[in-house]
Amino acid sequence: MFPDYGSVIKRPIDLLIIKQRLMDGEYDDISQVDSDLKLMFSNALKYNAAQDPVAIAATQFQQLWAEKLRSVPPKYVSRDSSEDPIGGTPDYDSEDEHGMSSVHNYYNKLMVR
Repeated sequence: MFPDYGSVIKRPIDLLIIKQRLMDGEYDDISQVDSDLKLMFSNALKYNAAQDPVAIAATQFQQLWAEKLRSVPPKYVSRDSSEDPIGGTPDYDSEDEHGMSSVHNYYNKLMVR
């Protein structure tokens, strides 16, 4: 369909690949999702002219993603139990797991639209 795409875009990625990685649990934290989305936005803006509907949609999605990413809590960093003066493990989910769950839910809402 776009024979020159591979010569212009060296690391192709799309929402289907990102969704599959989410479903397969390939992302360890939200920064990996962010990296793949930024690559997707960059590819779309590099390949398509500024007024092309794909570039416009990529720019809008990029802005929306930046807003959503700011609402994700910072990553919970667990310490080795030997460093913890109280000991034991917290009885709540890590904030990063909550962040990945939020990303997955947000992606599903986007795909419904």
